[in-house]
Amino acid sequence: AIDSSLIPKNGDENVYLHITRVTGTERAIPGVLTASGWLPLKSELNNMRNTKPPLLFFQARAAAEISKKWDIAVLRLPSLLYTFATAFLIVAIARTLGQGYGLGIAAAVLWLAFFSTFRFGRPFLTTAPETFWLLASLLVVLRAPLATRAWRSTLPWMLGCGFALGIALLHKSFALAAPAGVALGLALAYRHWANGVDAKLALWRAGWFQAVAVGLSLLLFSLWFVFDPEPAAVWREFVVGENLGKMGHERSWISGFLSGGESVWAYLLSVLLNAGPLVLVAAAAWYWALKAALVPSAAHSGGVLQRLAAAWRGAPEQAVLWLWLGVWLVVFMLPSQRSARYILPAMPALALLLAMHWQRLPAWLLRVNHVLLMGLLAAAAALAGVVQQVTDPLLRFNTVALAFAALGLSIAAHGLLRPKSWALALPSAAFACYLAFAAAFRPLDVDAFSPLAAKRLAGQEVAVPCNFRAKFEEYRFLLPRSQILGVHESLNAKATALSRNYPAFVIRTRMNAAPPLCRDCEIMGSRWVFRSRHSSEEIKAMLGGAWGEQLLAREWLVQVKRAPGETPPQQDAALQRALESPDMRCL
Repeated sequence: AIDSSLIPKNGDENVYLHITRVTGTERAIPGVLTASGWLPLKSELNNMRNTKPPLLFFQARAAAEISKKWDIAVLRLPSLLYTFATAFLIVAIARTLGQGYGLGIAAAVLWLAFFSTFRFGRPFLTTAPETFWLLASLLVVLRAPLATRAWRSTLPWMLGCGFALGIALLHKSFALAAPAGVALGLALAYRHWANGVDAKLALWRAGWFQAVAVGLSLLLFSLWFVFDPEPAAVWREFVVGENLGKMGHERSWISGFLSGGESVWAYLLSVLLNAGPLVLVAAAAWYWALKAALVPSAAHSGGVLQRLAAAWRGAPEQAVLWLWLGVWLVVFMLPSQRSARYILPAMPALALLLAMHWQRLPAWLLRVNHVLLMGLLAAAAALAGVVQQVTDPLLRFNTVALAFAALGLSIAAHGLLRPKSWALALPSAAFACYLAFAAAFRPLDVDAFSPLAAKRLAGQEVAVPCNFRAKFEEYRFLLPRSQILGVHESLNAKATALSRNYPAFVIRTRMNAAPPLCRDCEIMGSRWVFRSRHSSEEIKAMLGGAWGEQLLAREWLVQVKRAPGETPPQQDAALQRALESPDMRCL
């Protein structure tokens, strides 16, 4: 569910939530959103304000204003709508490339089944809107008329492409204009060339088209500087700090390119892993598609280059998709910081290529991928059992998780026996796997702090554990009327010290540990949480079978009870000194 704090996501979501909340809305939500004005963006985090363009924050603020409440599901809803809208764009692109509705729907389903979509298509992140608008600009380029002299007939398409690209830039960064402009220009040039136009003339026409489109997109992006009361801060914090300032690297470029966690090999592997449970068939699709694109058929006459050109002319739908996917892949291979997240806007093209080559996939590979999914479904069922042991037995989500796991296993078993009989068996089993994991974790969201405890702590300071910047924002949805303060989890071990410094606090203990004890402390509730950022030793322990101890922890909500007029004890000096560092407060 999109209201869960446990959905796969990126830690930046909490930063974006913080900026949205602190900036506020014009019609404030009492106790939560109290600031006014849309710009400039505001933040209490250290060197973290203009981290993304304003449209990302505007969409969440608009959703909060319409709903009149500060709710994580409301803030994530625009991202979810963008994700489903992108699925419709995939169908539209398939039709534009001359494919049937069936192939387009299959490609959309495959894209939705990718783990990258499941992970980044729902949280409050930039991925969903930027993917939609970049794909919209590609659709405009694919549908634009190939006029030779009637520039007036192509001008609306130039403006449409520029507008879509500009909205994408206002969600992510002006830097996207480079890879998007090159990819769109090559796609348009290929369309001209495939229709018999000389290569140089095709590049010239596409260049003019994209010059207008990219120019308009950058003009739209520059509106941020026009309307922001602090344009110098936008330049310093976003243009320099978030973009140009990240181009440097301690290691040499060649060393980082060939070795390490951000090497080109790790990058290419992580691109495949974006497909998640469909990784094996995605790898096979890469092979077949590359073979079709780069290995010329002997059926074409002439030399190798002539035969390759003839093959590309004969498969325009694949060539356009490979140009789009290839440019994103190569461009983000060049910086010293490489991540598969950067090419998420190109994953719809991979889904389309996978759908086009689905019938060529060997039966044995489909069977192996079904076996992989069966292992994941079994893990979801086992996890549901672990969670059920520690949560309220009246919560029947364990049964729901087992039902989804059984459904996925039956689909995977059918695909194992008859891999070619149902093309959507693999993504359907993947959806069942996602639902099984979601149901397994659901009790951790439902069995949380009670509304009565949250009401009693309204207006009070509550110290909460955190291990990442702005992690404390998650607790505002559990204790919406309290003043939430982050305390790094390394300082969150001693209840006595916390009770001296705060009137209430949340302390985290291991799975089987006793509840915290301190003088005048009252435990108001507890909840189970899923631990993250495990050390190598903890990962080894999990592989050894200690799932529950390493995956789950318990959080206790504690209030310090003092008589009226009682003098608070002297604050813990060591804790107070440690909290002088913004890092220890997750700021």
